[in-house]
Amino acid sequence: MENDIYQKSLNLLRENKVRITPQRQIILKYLIDHDNHPSVETIYKALEDEFSNLSVATIYNNLELFEKLGIIIQIPNQDGGVRYDFFGTPHFHAICENCGKIVDIFYPKYKEIDQELKNITKISLILCHLLVGLKCMVYVTNVKNNSNKNLIDFIHEIFIFNLKIVLVYSFFQLTMF
Repeated sequence: MENDIYQKSLNLLRENKVRITPQRQIILKYLIDHDNHPSVETIYKALEDEFSNLSVATIYNNLELFEKLGIIIQIPNQDGGVRYDFFGTPHFHAICENCGKIVDIFYPKYKEIDQELKNITKISLILCHLLVGLKCMVYVTNVKNNSNKNLIDFIHEIFIFNLKIVLVYSFFQLTMF
């Protein structure tokens, strides 16, 4: 399965006339194989021994390209930095506001929420950039394990409510200029 995802990603690069370099391949493979939401530094440390001429600048440039093509997404970090995530299957992210741990939430109603938001806003949103912030890792663990469906529904309701507030605020801010 991971090889199919990797090949589809390489095909997307080729379709966009992007040269497939060894550096691009190793960075892409790392992102597909690891769900640790790495920073640039984490990727560099993980790959520097395997690929000695890989630079931090090369990683930044390739991540920027991958994001532009929709292969990965950026996730803002509490400390002002950025984490990255391979976005082969659309999903939400729960972030512990205490420790900063990021957990993927593969929510079965993702497409329904996407459609609901399109109906509310009349624009197409990229939901991957909308994050659910939680204050306790116990909740994040429950969501990750899908052990509490009521919690997921609760998060969904809070998510939609908070999103409506953010969208109204954002619209208000845009109309002020």
